[in-house]
Amino acid sequence: MKGSLLLTASICALCGLSACGGNSGGRVQPLLITSAAPPKGNVRTAYGAGGSGFSLAASGGVAPYSWSWTAASGSALPPGLSLAPSGLVSGTPTSAGNFNVQVTVKDSASPPSQQIATDAIDIGGPLLTITSSAPPSGTVGTTYDGRLGPPCKPGSPNCVCIFMPLRPSCHIAEHGFQLTVTGGTEPYSWSWVAASGSALPPGVTLSATGLIDGAPTTAGAYSVVVAVSDSSVPAAQTNVDYAIMIAPPPPPQINDVNSPSAVVNSAYSFTFTATGGQLPLTWNETGPLPAGLSLSSGGVLSGKPTAIGGFPISVMVQDSAGQNATPQMFTVEVTSHGFTMTGSMNSARISHTATLLNDGTVLIVGGQDTTGTPVANSELYAPSGGTFAVSGALGTARYFHTSTLLGAGKVLVAGGDDISGNALASAELYDPSTKTFTALGNMGSARDSFTATPLGNGKVLLAGGGNTNGIQATAELFDPSTGSFSPTGSMSTPRAAHTATLLSSGKVLVAGGVDANDTALATAELYDPGSGTFTLTTGNMNDQRYTHTATLLGNGKVLLTGGTDATNSSVASAELYDPNAGTFSATGSMGTPRAGHRAILLNDGTVLVEGGTDENGAPLVAAELYSPGTGLFAPTGSLQSPRFRHTATLLNGGTVLVTGGANTLGILATAELYQ
Repeated sequence: MKGSLLLTASICALCGLSACGGNSGGRVQPLLITSAAPPKGNVRTAYGAGGSGFSLAASGGVAPYSWSWTAASGSALPPGLSLAPSGLVSGTPTSAGNFNVQVTVKDSASPPSQQIATDAIDIGGPLLTITSSAPPSGTVGTTYDGRLGPPCKPGSPNCVCIFMPLRPSCHIAEHGFQLTVTGGTEPYSWSWVAASGSALPPGVTLSATGLIDGAPTTAGAYSVVVAVSDSSVPAAQTNVDYAIMIAPPPPPQINDVNSPSAVVNSAYSFTFTATGGQLPLTWNETGPLPAGLSLSSGGVLSGKPTAIGGFPISVMVQDSAGQNATPQMFTVEVTSHGFTMTGSMNSARISHTATLLNDGTVLIVGGQDTTGTPVANSELYAPSGGTFAVSGALGTARYFHTSTLLGAGKVLVAGGDDISGNALASAELYDPSTKTFTALGNMGSARDSFTATPLGNGKVLLAGGGNTNGIQATAELFDPSTGSFSPTGSMSTPRAAHTATLLSSGKVLVAGGVDANDTALATAELYDPGSGTFTLTTGNMNDQRYTHTATLLGNGKVLLTGGTDATNSSVASAELYDPNAGTFSATGSMGTPRAGHRAILLNDGTVLVEGGTDENGAPLVAAELYSPGTGLFAPTGSLQSPRFRHTATLLNGGTVLVTGGANTLGILATAELYQ
């Protein structure tokens, strides 16, 4: 028995030396690396299938195994990857290339066995991946994904300006949806795949640069397969399936504006407009029209009315899809006095000036055109023919400037803003005999939104306004005899968008405006040409206001109307300044709140107030007359076109010429006459 045990122990010892005790008596297999070739990777993409890495494999020897890589000559792991002792190659590659990697595996025997192998890991560039979000929905007849982009300078490409009562707001008009992709080799080329079920909405295009753009023409749900290829050889390509919803146009909605009044026995034309609907639109009306007027299917109400009165009608419009608008009631007013169209200017303008010359013509100078770009041209209106003719060109394009008729018949054009929106100090002199402008010396300060008032001594007072230093309190005088500017006393308060009115006493009433903090002012002050100083009036205005009007009445008082208050709302209130008492008192309110309007003293002593914007910022056609005798406003015939920041000039014959300005349709070249 004892011998048998010794024999068994000897056999087991031999098996232990041969590592066969746990292997049913078999021999240990040699250590071998059995991994397949490492897969290809891509920069910025987690390595391995599904980003889980790649596991090296071995057989034989004594498990467990321990892996490492050798930083030998020509051996390098791709940057961003690591090799764990377990044999897992993982990470996110950061550089492309073909990397030779020498790896070593050791088993757990003592001493351990090891094997070394060299493999190549190919890391390509970033994968081509479409990163765009789903394209937005669109609407039939509406530019796809239209929007306002960053601010821009007027006149620059695709710059759209929305003209507010005081300043324009200009932004780049952007549209279209840009597809995006990462990886691959630039440049990329996009296309849509005409596969089963794939279709771009009609009217919409996809450019090679990946911009989905256009104006959809047909409503529906569209599945669009878009593909992108890079510039590698051979090209890498990927695609994605997007859904684009195109909604039908909303039913047409008649724009809620009052049609302008007509003047009896005068030519009349007004076009109704609507938003929404699928073009073309077809118009009709019910109710008795004024005799001499008719409404076309295109929405044009025109003719020559022969009877005075108010004529209520119901206007309706239908689009080409058969959708009807909600009928709207309009009253066509035919009045004995009102506005009629006259010849149009050669250039559309806003924030320009109009000056009655000694020969009865009207000089139109500067302003901004339909793109918001300042213009340097001028033109003359001839009342005899109702026509405009091009005149001389300014040396500097400008808007928000002033034009003042001097005693000798020439016109001083001063200040304003240039194409960059910077206030100008320059001034020019217009000579009606030669129809040319000549540069003068500069003002002491650059100014815009200021006032220029001719004084009894022939000089011109220029006061306030803004520039790059802010709102100014300074004032200066232009002397036509020397052609130069000189400083005079400063106002007590910086002001812009205020009014300045020459009183019967020879003093100048300066009222309202905005101060250095853009706060609407209720204060007013008097300039005395004798002392060259400003003094605050005894009392303030009843309301804070800017972009208002001030009109000297025949009784020596000053009528102040409307404007914008401290809450940036248009107001309907009006008040009177009494130079004898030095105070302001309320008078009747206008029928319509308005700012950026115009007020003109007529030959019969009444004041015509017209245009501007209401409390919602909508341009107005409404006009009204103020009677100093009653202190009340009464409606009169309206403008033919809504407009604000226009001009109004009393002509020698007693009619009023209105030119330019802006409304929801843009900057206007049209002109009209009140008679």
